Amino acid sequence: MARRKEEEEAGDRQKEMTVTIVVVVVAAVLTAVLIVALTRLWQSVTARREFQVQPALVSLDRDGKDEMVKKWVRTEEMKRDFLRTDTTRVLSTWHSVFRSDLAAITRDAYLASPWVRDVIRVRKVFPNRLDIDLQLREPFALVQHLGKYYVVDGDGMILDPCVYILTADNLAALMPPVVVPDGVKWPGAAGKFWSDPCVLEGLSMLRLCREQFVGRVAITQIEVSPEKGSGGVTPVRAVLTLEAGPRVDWGRTPTSPVSVAEIPPHQKTANLLAIVAKEKENIRRWQRIVVWENPPRTE
Repeated sequence: MARRKEEEEAGDRQKEMTVTIVVVVVAAVLTAVLIVALTRLWQSVTARREFQVQPALVSLDRDGKDEMVKKWVRTEEMKRDFLRTDTTRVLSTWHSVFRSDLAAITRDAYLASPWVRDVIRVRKVFPNRLDIDLQLREPFALVQHLGKYYVVDGDGMILDPCVYILTADNLAALMPPVVVPDGVKWPGAAGKFWSDPCVLEGLSMLRLCREQFVGRVAITQIEVSPEKGSGGVTPVRAVLTLEAGPRVDWGRTPTSPVSVAEIPPHQKTANLLAIVAKEKENIRRWQRIVVWENPPRTE
């Protein structure tokens, strides 16, 4: 009897195990079917036309108040150039607004353009729009090299006249020009950084002049050249030509390595302003003003 009872119990356990396995398998199959069905439903919904967005459809001046864009940018040419530099064709392709990496790939595609300094934000606006905030490169300076003039932004990026509106009136706003030595290497094309130290230091000198001298000292030209006989990082020196006539020996540019033989930039600034204020029209009698010494010298 005991043996028979054990056999019956073993059989019952076997049946229970079989039922459990069947239930688990059926549940797994139903779950998989449900997942597949929901996935296909999701794909079907997200692929609908009303949820598709094309990143190239961007307004460079959404509210009509961006004076830089109005003044400097050929908007349609720039947008065409965005497509040229986007080798992945992300911008010209329609994407689902639900795509998880849409903001990241859009940002990378716009950063491939030499005219985009930064992508501030890419935000999804449901159901089918992207809010893209671009920081475009803005003309900052005229660089004169071997008798030719080039427009660059504040980082030294050479800007293309096919994309930017480089009329005489616009170029006048970039004066005075930065004159670099003939030996400075030309990068070869617009859309490339002009990273020569003379160019970059010339831009820093121009920045200081605009901050300190506009409306106070009329400057017609900024010449820069490498300092001779320096080891390591070569400092750059600047000479300013005043509209009144004299040439101002500034010494090392503001972001060049500091020299113990020269006074700081703010003292050079004070020296030049003091001489201009004192001499007024009589400043024309001088040919050269040395402001990097203290006291300054006039010759």
